[in-house]
Amino acid sequence: MFRFSISFLFLFIISSSNSLPLNEGIITRTSRYFLGPALQYFITQGVPKRTKEIQESLLKNISRITCEKTGGTLEIGMYLPRKADVSTPDKSAILFFGGNAQDNMVKVDFLDRIAQQTQLRVFTVSYPGYGESEGGRWFSNTIDNSHASADALVKQLQSEGYVNFFPIGWSFGAAIAAKVAENYKTPLLALYSPFFSAKKAVKYITSQHSSTAIQNYIIDPLTNIALSESTLNNGEILENINHNISVLIAHGKFDNIVDYQDSEDLNKIMENNENIEPTFHTIALGDHISPLTDNTPTDLFIHKVNTKMAEIRKYN
Repeated sequence: MFRFSISFLFLFIISSSNSLPLNEGIITRTSRYFLGPALQYFITQGVPKRTKEIQESLLKNISRITCEKTGGTLEIGMYLPRKADVSTPDKSAILFFGGNAQDNMVKVDFLDRIAQQTQLRVFTVSYPGYGESEGGRWFSNTIDNSHASADALVKQLQSEGYVNFFPIGWSFGAAIAAKVAENYKTPLLALYSPFFSAKKAVKYITSQHSSTAIQNYIIDPLTNIALSESTLNNGEILENINHNISVLIAHGKFDNIVDYQDSEDLNKIMENNENIEPTFHTIALGDHISPLTDNTPTDLFIHKVNTKMAEIRKYN
């Protein structure tokens, strides 16, 4: 009872102050013990009104597309800029690829902010077997199905007249976004908490956590096997990119899911590729999720998108 009461008191202090320089990563690391039950209650019962409005709007803009490779339909989410003329959108779109085993409802406030401040539509896709996307969650096809889902989304948007894409990938999704950038020659790419290679990621996470914790994080523990046997490699993708592109990497220094050193190594590759305009942002007290909750990476991404869109509109 004492722990639960302290949790609510601490949560009340944080939520009542606009001056405390705290973000989700710091709270997670310094107050995990006391905040556990309070955060669980807050997440399930105390969702802010604006977040609920975004979720309700997102649910109204859910669509489904067919993906031949996965043998089913995929759930596609869309965030609309409220001030834009949505009947005549720019033929440019932002694509967000979330972490392993996630659906369209992840980090809705973060994605809505991007939609509003870029005035572009933001599209997400639930990976097969999650949300309302059809397909199995078996480890043998998790990675292939995720790439196939991204391809299906891009091709569907191309059929609707979209031309320019700005992919963002977080964690596992960074590898999906990087492949989209390489395959479709996108002018911009954002990688949040990216791993260097899937094999290295598995070694790191197993060195940081117990097998039970890993299973709880991954949800489908057999995905761990797929990653350990995968050739998925963001380093190779960045090394082989042969078109002009601006790449933003953001990573928290206290990430215990993906090694921060991976981003430092990726940054070295970016600096040696003359086709890449690199930006590397370190979140000094950040963890795995901090690139989605810290304001600076989002501000950097929004600025890059708006700069690219100004160039595109100037010459079109």
